Amino acid sequence: QWYQRRVGESQTFQHYFKQINLSTEVAAVMSRQFFVGGNFKMNGTTESLTVISDRLREADLDSKVEVVVSPPAAYISKLAADFSGTKVGVSAQNVHEKASGAFTGEISCAMALDCGAKYTILGHSE
Repeated sequence: QWYQRRVGESQTFQHYFKQINLSTEVAAVMSRQFFVGGNFKMNGTTESLTVISDRLREADLDSKVEVVVSPPAAYISKLAADFSGTKVGVSAQNVHEKASGAFTGEISCAMALDCGAKYTILGHSE
């Protein structure tokens, strides 16, 4: 009944979907690349992250899926080096809006990039 209210009593369900060109909509969705990200929060050690990076490098990852890991800031450089030359990306968990300054414990976009991060998570909450 929802389609009758939307397109009128005289039109059919099939006619409605022909009007919105459903095949174009499906093609647009199918052409998107999937994204899988793992945020480690405040977890991990050099040893445990090495195990994870070894397993991801050995995994048969689907080329249609973008894979990104987000370790604590202390491990960005390590994982960026581990994943160098692979399709696995590295993300910072957060960045400060300022390029530099007296912001204890913060990292800037430039610092994250310098450590090898190509992504960051912004606007998230615990």
